[in-house]
Amino acid sequence: MFSVRAIAVIATVSFSLFAAEEIGPFGPRVINPPADADTKADAPKTEERPRDKVAASGFAAAAAKLAQDGKFEKARDIAFKALIYDENCPQALYELGKIFERTGPRTAAADFLSRALREIRKDETGGPNYPSMRMDAERRLLTLNPYTQQLSAILTEYAQEMDAVYKKSPDSLIQSEVAERVQKLHMADYVAAEKLPKVGAVALAPSTPSKDTSAVVTSTSSGTMDVPPDVERALRQAGWTKITGKWTKKSENVYEVTDGKLEAAKTNGAIQVAVHRGGTGTVKAFVRNGFDAATSTSSSSTTTSKSNLGLTGYGMVFQGGKANLITPCQNYSSSYSYSVVPSNTGFKPLVEREIALVGALAKDVLLVSINEGACEIHLNGKKEKAFNYKVPKDGPFAIEVKGTATIEAPGAKGQ
Repeated sequence: MFSVRAIAVIATVSFSLFAAEEIGPFGPRVINPPADADTKADAPKTEERPRDKVAASGFAAAAAKLAQDGKFEKARDIAFKALIYDENCPQALYELGKIFERTGPRTAAADFLSRALREIRKDETGGPNYPSMRMDAERRLLTLNPYTQQLSAILTEYAQEMDAVYKKSPDSLIQSEVAERVQKLHMADYVAAEKLPKVGAVALAPSTPSKDTSAVVTSTSSGTMDVPPDVERALRQAGWTKITGKWTKKSENVYEVTDGKLEAAKTNGAIQVAVHRGGTGTVKAFVRNGFDAATSTSSSSTTTSKSNLGLTGYGMVFQGGKANLITPCQNYSSSYSYSVVPSNTGFKPLVEREIALVGALAKDVLLVSINEGACEIHLNGKKEKAFNYKVPKDGPFAIEVKGTATIEAPGAKGQ
């Protein structure tokens, strides 16, 4: 259907991925700000956005100052807080790129610098430092990966070719083919949004039955499944390959979920989600989601109340106004005592501690990143746990809702 350029593009992408390091943590996606104590829940979004951008810029400026003083870990945490208020804040993305260039992983640095460049290029008059930021980001990207700009140019040209093909033959077959190629080549990471093919809302599931169950929408254990095509497409673009349950779109990137689950076949990378408060359901967000829930347990004395959490990976479980921090533990007795530092095998997940969800926040933002055995768990911009053990690599990334809950911007990224 398309020119032989597709072969060159796929080869270039494959080479770039082969040469890259493991993907590190990434910024939140389209997460509206927490509700302040003096902010009404029903305030119009158009009134919230200017304040959000100002808050994000303030956090980014603070992160830049901390980085200049050599306080890179604090600077990184503050920059991530900026992205909670404005996921596309150029200053915060730029600062994160420089921080990860200094501390690693370098692939995370390249990712953040690329995102910063895309935002700066949309409007270089958006700030007095934008021109110098753009030039510096381009210089750093060339050092990190000399193929980045070449790949971006190739994919942009290819995207425009596909857009032209679809405009000539706007049938459903071409529509699905174009949308699938955009997803599989990760074009949104390299091509400006306005230059991507305009194919509308497309369900990306194969038109014929597939044996690869990780790439299709399946039903829940109760036999019910309700995932609108536009919701499915958005979730796939966010990195999820298996989607189950009932999903109702409440607003952009905000979903009411009943007995739903997202999975992504990734080993290293990160997941993020914002869990809205006030729901009656349980929300679990795990990496390395390959454990048998029956063998996992809790470190607290209230083990009976936690026996139904279903601990199958590392991350957090949101339930009843609390967040349960789930970390690895190998040694525990029948009384559930455990070793703070796991031994060299097992590493079963357990509830290390509970975090009370207090304050005026309307939602709680979780970010879990893992690279080989190094894992960090952040809640609302605060690092709650960091560990580095030789944990098993089994199981996908997953977000699961039992009952009904509202979640926002669920994302998975990595390899």
